[in-house]
Amino acid sequence: MFQLSRPQRSLAIALLSILLVCTLCCAQESEPEGTARAPIAIASDAEFNAANGVVGGTGTKDDPFVLSGWTIELGDALAGIRIKGTRAWFEIVACTIRGPGRTGICFLDVQNGTIRDCTIENAEYGIDVDSSRDCVFAGNRIEGCTSSVFLYAASFNTFSANTVREGLHGITLYEGSTSNQIFDNSFEAGSVLTVNVGCDGNWIYRNDFLEGRAISYAYNSWHSREREGNYWSNYCGDDTDGDGYGELAYRLLGSLQEFDYHPAIMPYHPLEE
Repeated sequence: MFQLSRPQRSLAIALLSILLVCTLCCAQESEPEGTARAPIAIASDAEFNAANGVVGGTGTKDDPFVLSGWTIELGDALAGIRIKGTRAWFEIVACTIRGPGRTGICFLDVQNGTIRDCTIENAEYGIDVDSSRDCVFAGNRIEGCTSSVFLYAASFNTFSANTVREGLHGITLYEGSTSNQIFDNSFEAGSVLTVNVGCDGNWIYRNDFLEGRAISYAYNSWHSREREGNYWSNYCGDDTDGDGYGELAYRLLGSLQEFDYHPAIMPYHPLEE
């Protein structure tokens, strides 16, 4: 039987190790961003099941239902993911929804839902939140949507660490959307945050309006309880005391009765180069 010498065996082992590493690297580079599937529609707590994209959880606060890792092309569907009339705890995590089409993700009469680390592109509505409360929207990227996030009669929700860009409307609060928390978001490439009449009592702070703007016709707080305002790329005031915030209040467009009294001099979340 043919046998390799010790140096030959060492060389062969080294070559096999290199080949294994290269194979793993190639597999990681070619790994798809998600598993393709048809749009999802859930109309009750009982419909949180595997057929509707649920991959885990029992629907409690400590163990929410999880819909994760899906890639959905909108096509003619009303929404990529549409949740209606639910009270169970659930999370939509790391999903990608692409247009063109009507709505990326829609919540209608929902409580205790979360959308986290998702990407929504080129839909008419990115995230549509209608008559829903106590929901969380965090770490999502919404790009190229006509209306990136639209709230209708939606209150006590939290929007944080989202990136909104290249949308005609960034986040829109409409028809009594009150007491929401909107913080640590980035508004880029012309996206506008609009607060309509009757949408009062929202807290809007630590956001970066890099190329975006805000318009308000209501009464809200444009700073945190720690007096952290927002960053406005068109702010012209000075920070004479060196605390990181301008002394001149930033006047919001719209009713001209709202101000950010603590506008940040530098962005909270600078863009990566």
